[in-house]
Amino acid sequence: WFKAKVQNVTGNFWIALDRQDQPIGQVRFDPLSTETTQISLSLDRNYRHQGLGKAVLKAAIRKIFCETSFLSISAWIKLENIASISVFESVQFVKIETEYKEREMALHYQLRKPMREEIG
Repeated sequence: WFKAKVQNVTGNFWIALDRQDQPIGQVRFDPLSTETTQISLSLDRNYRHQGLGKAVLKAAIRKIFCETSFLSISAWIKLENIASISVFESVQFVKIETEYKEREMALHYQLRKPMREEIG
């Protein structure tokens, strides 16, 4: 699975580093269409609950919108993942619906690309 995702030429896979250049997590974007990509974000458990998730998410959003033509980002978050829900909502992701995703109920969130002067 990991090897296939890393070698996927249609997606984007980035490693998040701390100030000492140590890996703390990963962000992956998989295109759903020419306009929408799906985000997956994971932090090493030693770095959770320190505000780093929001910083990594904001940096990834800025990078994907600046370097690609995607107009929106979708995220599916497990209902019980309160911390992730909070982080995504804090950066203006909007809940679209609750649906089954990979045999589990999940909240579907979406973020539309801001106007050019709003990025940054």
